[in-house]
Amino acid sequence: MPTIYIIAGPPGIGKSTNGSEFLLNSAGEILNHDKLTLYYRNKGQIDYENLSNLKSNLFIQEKFSLNEDFGVELNLGLENHYDLIHYVRKNHSNYFICILMFFTDDIDLCLTRAILREQSGGHNVEPRIIKEMYKNSISLLRKNIHLISQLQLIDVDYLNIKMVYDGYYPQNKLNFIDSDLPAWVLNNFPEIDDL
Repeated sequence: MPTIYIIAGPPGIGKSTNGSEFLLNSAGEILNHDKLTLYYRNKGQIDYENLSNLKSNLFIQEKFSLNEDFGVELNLGLENHYDLIHYVRKNHSNYFICILMFFTDDIDLCLTRAILREQSGGHNVEPRIIKEMYKNSISLLRKNIHLISQLQLIDVDYLNIKMVYDGYYPQNKLNFIDSDLPAWVLNNFPEIDDL
């Protein structure tokens, strides 16, 4: 069964930097729409956003047509960020959907990293957008959790980044749970703490 890996979390959480560390070797290529947009913008393309959307859609459709594993970075902090997952469930039901949710108890980590990324030439995300996505990420995941096959929760702080949970939905099959769960997991996934 082919798998789509969704590397998720609010802007500045470290998806691009650390996402591939938590993927299987067989995960295939990872689509990073933000990097693609920045690439076209830096090349002086006036319609860089349209070009990156087109290239992203072609990449995804090619992977589906070949039944290949692949990854996509998505914030999953707005309702429409789940459009791809709904599309996969409706049109490519043979795909296994694995979400790797990067999150933190400290929103300042996201805000600080986003500023540093912009200062080093990366893409800009306004603080209000970061705050909105941070606020929505877990509630939207809870709302849409029935759509996914596997969930990995990855805790991020200034010193460490570690997986704290790996399990399957809706079967509640557990692969791994850390003995020291962060507050954001305990407060939003009480069923995990009961396992």
